[in-house]
Amino acid sequence: MAENTRTPELMDMRNRLAEELERVNIKMRPASINAGLGGGYLSSVISDGVEPSVEKLARICNANGLSFPYVVLGLKMTTDQQRLLTLIGENPDRAEHIASLLEKS
Repeated sequence: MAENTRTPELMDMRNRLAEELERVNIKMRPASINAGLGGGYLSSVISDGVEPSVEKLARICNANGLSFPYVVLGLKMTTDQQRLLTLIGENPDRAEHIASLLEKS
């Protein structure tokens, strides 16, 4: 079971997660269920201090239209920037090629 952690970094992440949920106007329970997790999962993370796994945070963000880079790292990115990052992540063998294309422009 995940441990309760209240470090400043994790508290900031929890605050950003709650902010993103508010931005897309979704409550914790439906957001948890949308991600295929138990209905109380986000409440345990945000309110009770349970430390989430990166995998579960990614599932929550993807299922609910939240910005994963913002929630985890505090990075605000445009939709295009997030799309490019996703494509690079899905095609790591082509990352160097993508970088060279961008450097030439």
